[in-house]
Amino acid sequence: RLIAGLPRRHERWVFPDQAAIARDQTQRPKLSVYFGRILRRLGIHGKSFHCLRHTFATRRSALGDSIDEIRAKMGHTSAATTAGYVHA
Repeated sequence: RLIAGLPRRHERWVFPDQAAIARDQTQRPKLSVYFGRILRRLGIHGKSFHCLRHTFATRRSALGDSIDEIRAKMGHTSAATTAGYVHA
């Protein structure tokens, strides 16, 4: 709920200031570290940056996107992989 309550500042990126890091695969693990620190400061345990991918897929499905549409948005090659991210 805390993440969903963040104001939308960019149509694609949750953290637009970190977009350059997200595009660089050698730097991408930093985002997970930063996110983990934020969660710990908020007292949230048992969640990770990866949980955002599950949330995204599940919410897009609830909004009516097909598995193939979600697959394309997530960059998966297999719809079966995407289906594993969608929780009903």
